[in-house]
Amino acid sequence: MTSINVTDFGTGHCAPVFILSLKRSGSTLLRNIIDSHPEVFASSFWVGQLCQALNFTSYVAVNHLPTGLSESQRQVAALGKTREYVTALLDQYTVAGNARIWCDKTLSNLDYLEIIDKVFNDAKYICLYRNCSDVVQSYLSMCKLGFLPEICSYVSKTPHNLLEAIVEYWTDKNSLILQFERAHPENCYRVNYETLVKSPSETMNGVFRFLGLEWDDALLDKTFSKPVDGFAEGDIKFHFSRQVHTNSVGGGAALPIETVPAPLRTRMQTLLHELGYRSDAASDSPLGDEIGAEGDAVIRVMERFQSVIAAKPDLAQAVGGTCKLVINGRKNGTWFIDPTASVGVVHSDDGIADCSIFLSEETLMAMASGRRSVVQAFENGEVSVSGNVSLATSFGKLLLS
Repeated sequence: MTSINVTDFGTGHCAPVFILSLKRSGSTLLRNIIDSHPEVFASSFWVGQLCQALNFTSYVAVNHLPTGLSESQRQVAALGKTREYVTALLDQYTVAGNARIWCDKTLSNLDYLEIIDKVFNDAKYICLYRNCSDVVQSYLSMCKLGFLPEICSYVSKTPHNLLEAIVEYWTDKNSLILQFERAHPENCYRVNYETLVKSPSETMNGVFRFLGLEWDDALLDKTFSKPVDGFAEGDIKFHFSRQVHTNSVGGGAALPIETVPAPLRTRMQTLLHELGYRSDAASDSPLGDEIGAEGDAVIRVMERFQSVIAAKPDLAQAVGGTCKLVINGRKNGTWFIDPTASVGVVHSDDGIADCSIFLSEETLMAMASGRRSVVQAFENGEVSVSGNVSLATSFGKLLLS
């Protein structure tokens, strides 16, 4: 192993690189591909917090010295010292690794962009985005035993609707990145997770051009074959992968985004559009506008529901309300169920109902065929309810028992 001389502070001539992103958005993959380049030393260095602490210390210290500097000059001096300290620290490790550029992908840097920009006004930023619904799906899969720290404050605001909490987190944080990107167009380069995993070579060729480096397709193989010394940093799934895959693209298409309050949903959809996405993850759903074979099956299920209501008129009347069944990711996928009418009706239409049930077509078919119970679907987050929850439960018992 190369020994490190603490007096060797490197050249400090290369502008640093920062990856701006959220968790569950592919930052570990992107960081490791960048780190595979021999001229880059990339990791999570927590530079934002380091800059804030050092700048505060430097400012307090210079204030105690008889420098005769004005207030603005003292601020500039503190920023200069902060850059000197951080550069000296990271350059020595960069040089020890025979690289010349260091890259920090610490996700909490989003909270310190102002001080990072002041200290490193020549830095380059790679802004990494991922479709909201897929990020939500990834978070939900990770939160079965507890919430990740960055979303806890959002969950505490809306503990009754985790979907709303994570969508708000995604919207708030990605809005910060986009705002910074627009304010620093020459220093920022945008990458979408979906493009990265579908066309890694083309995407990384553009990234490295932005960084002033040469791309080689062999770097992808190096990314997954290099040994990992010390702790395994970032998303654990990366460390068990052998290649870039697209398995996670579109995974959130079946989520009931309709349960997110309309104002927040509008913010999310506006931001998705600004980031180049057509709409939410439903645009990536394999379900088209045509009914087709699966659509015929849905109609048969609805006809069966109609038969159940007709066969159990007393029980249907006892339910005492109306229900809207929304099949996520489908155009014309809303069905209105009214067992209180003189003749119970089930029809493909929208309307104001006492309760709404949201689920994917796959989940509906699995429950209707008995391959999945209502309890299993609900516990797996495949079914969500708005409005009168007790009434929705009654509809489930009537139609699927």
